[in-house]
Amino acid sequence: MLGARAALGLPDIGFDNCAPTLRSGFTGPRKTTSVLNSRASQKVWGDLKIWPNGVQKSRQAALQFPPENGHFRLSVQDCALLQGFPNDWRFAGAVYQVLGQIGNSVCPPVAYAVANSVADALDARTLREKAQSTIRRAALQALL
Repeated sequence: MLGARAALGLPDIGFDNCAPTLRSGFTGPRKTTSVLNSRASQKVWGDLKIWPNGVQKSRQAALQFPPENGHFRLSVQDCALLQGFPNDWRFAGAVYQVLGQIGNSVCPPVAYAVANSVADALDARTLREKAQSTIRRAALQALL
């Protein structure tokens, strides 16, 4: 399993884990650039030494505004990578809008797995229907 720090190319600190669920930028009473969704996730982000507040438009911008605690500040692209989007995937809109797109999405690897399962099920159904049709034809020919 690839942890959040490894996925982002951050130095090893002796601890790595999956990133908590990213909260959509569309939730709450105001538009925000935080992906923090609970106290439990705040602890995980803290253990990862990743700052989930004030997500920046680019990694360069994030590096220009390090948090006071010295943790790594996320960029939009970092959030997309943590959700499984390919590195070359592009989003449009303000940071809070892009975070909303990322946070409200189905992770691409999960969507791919679901699509493959549906395709397999449809293929199996088609094979079953063809087999049943062949059996019916053979039964009709046997009666004639």
